[in-house]
Amino acid sequence: FAMWRYAIYKGLIEPEAGPELIKMLTRRILFGGVLYGLGIVFAFLDPYASSVIYTLTILIYMTPSKIDSHLSTSRISRK
Repeated sequence: FAMWRYAIYKGLIEPEAGPELIKMLTRRILFGGVLYGLGIVFAFLDPYASSVIYTLTILIYMTPSKIDSHLSTSRISRK
């Protein structure tokens, strides 16, 4: 998340991305970090629950989202 914020701050993101896509990507990256953090906490409490959280996080990232449909119709995906 810190690297993503740095890239936004320094203007390293393609200008064609637009603020809507940047907002969606920021939320997705933050959501994943929160889930992985919960997985770490649960690893000390219940290793099985931690494994479930990690598995669900992977499945969430494997399923197509609004970001994927946005990229497939934008110029960014054609580069």
